[in-house]
Amino acid sequence: RFEAFAEQYNIFPLAVPHYEALETAVSNMLAEKLQGTSSRSPEIIELGTGTGITTEKLLQAMKGDIRVISIDNEPKMTAQARKKIIDSRATFIEADAFEYLKSLPDNHAEAIVSAFMLHNLEPQYRARVITETSRVLKQNGIFINGDKYAQDNPIDHLKDLSLQLKRFDVFLEKGSKEYWAYWFQHYLDDDRIKFTESEQRKLLQPYFSDITFSNRSVMEAICTAKKK
Repeated sequence: RFEAFAEQYNIFPLAVPHYEALETAVSNMLAEKLQGTSSRSPEIIELGTGTGITTEKLLQAMKGDIRVISIDNEPKMTAQARKKIIDSRATFIEADAFEYLKSLPDNHAEAIVSAFMLHNLEPQYRARVITETSRVLKQNGIFINGDKYAQDNPIDHLKDLSLQLKRFDVFLEKGSKEYWAYWFQHYLDDDRIKFTESEQRKLLQPYFSDITFSNRSVMEAICTAKKK
């Protein structure tokens, strides 16, 4: 869904001004939650590299000897991230998120983090990814997802969606009708398979405790949880 606009993806924050703040918050939350971990070299798996914004924020927030394994199935996105981020602690793998997780052993990673990725998945596939996430995480491992979470109240959700669609007009002001049309349709497509807070909570509850939502801004929020 993103390959055609990989090079222009960095102007997306013009229409979603809280985008970078949410990415920073995801990284800072993870750094705080991993303080005092018994592992000398914790492994963090990032689902959905994109252009490397979350990866970069994670590396800035997490000091010391960590490993960030970032997974994405979009070649152009992965290429951008590799070019931008030169850090021996980061590894970029071009792969499907579910298939990659499935290849890993049980109780493998200290944390699995994602930003603006899981909402793109069809609900049944999303559930499979969460199941594999729980298997791959160590006990007390951390799950953090900063994403497009539809509010459970349909009226509140419609207000959020309408506001965000209006914000895409900034691309028309910049003379990019094609980019406006792409994102406008993208959000309508996402609404067909919208990822609600209640769905995320239901998927996590069999495997995780301390499930919380925070930092909501329009369509987006952050979910954190700890593996039981």
